[in-house]
Amino acid sequence: MAAENIKPNNNNADSSANLLSAKTLEKITANLNNTLWLGFIAGIVGLVGYSLSITGSWKMLFLSVLMAAASYITGFFLGFLFGIPKRINDTAQTAYNLNTNLVDISDWLTKIIIGLGLVEIKTIPGYLQSVGTYIQKATNGDESVKIFSVCCIVYFSIFGLYYGYNYMRLFLSGQFKE
Repeated sequence: MAAENIKPNNNNADSSANLLSAKTLEKITANLNNTLWLGFIAGIVGLVGYSLSITGSWKMLFLSVLMAAASYITGFFLGFLFGIPKRINDTAQTAYNLNTNLVDISDWLTKIIIGLGLVEIKTIPGYLQSVGTYIQKATNGDESVKIFSVCCIVYFSIFGLYYGYNYMRLFLSGQFKE
């Protein structure tokens, strides 16, 4: 009888642990979604507000939205790449091993990107300024267009990196485990 009483308690403990992790995951998901919407709204308000106030034309608005989308997708891809989890090979459970080429490529690219970034970190501001100058000349804008475009690229790249990394680590990692 005592052994029978222990099993339901252990099952209850396991189910409460699973319930806790489900609640925790739900809370993390809600926080991440709030962060996404808050960052998205802040970025879009800045894009629309500046673009329409400086030139009054839709050209700058569409250009800045395109620039923001490209920066966000690039940052999201890098965050996704940095967040790919490693698989622990446990051959005792299965007769087949998963292909780890994507993980290997992710490791190599992560090391290359970080290495090149550290070596070339002094030249990155110059590249950003040249992009800002290019956009300033293309739109016949004043000096603030250059500053705005650099800020837009940096903001949406970091925002995409943050969201891509968290998306991979929190959601897709669980999908890979299943």
